[in-house]
Amino acid sequence: AMGAIEAKQAQGRATAERQRRRRMIVDVLAMDAPNAHNIDILRAALRELGERPGRDEMERLAEWLAAAGLVEFTRKSPLMVVRITDLGRDLAAGRIEFAGVALPIKD
Repeated sequence: AMGAIEAKQAQGRATAERQRRRRMIVDVLAMDAPNAHNIDILRAALRELGERPGRDEMERLAEWLAAAGLVEFTRKSPLMVVRITDLGRDLAAGRIEFAGVALPIKD
């Protein structure tokens, strides 16, 4: 069984991973006109960046970002479209920081 310290470290890594993935989604959307993508395209973009989120995880990330007002998340079965908002653009441009989203990934 995992000890308390190991469990806390694993939890911390999972939190950091979610925050990093949220940042990547916003950054990808900010880069490409029309600033909206099907969730599967976004998932492929994250894979290119070395992340391996499942489809359910992508939905949860998009739902979180939508609840935060950083994206709009539209479900039109079978498509799920994620579009950046003005607030999301401010985040991507570095004009604001947002709790729960990683700081900009430095090149």
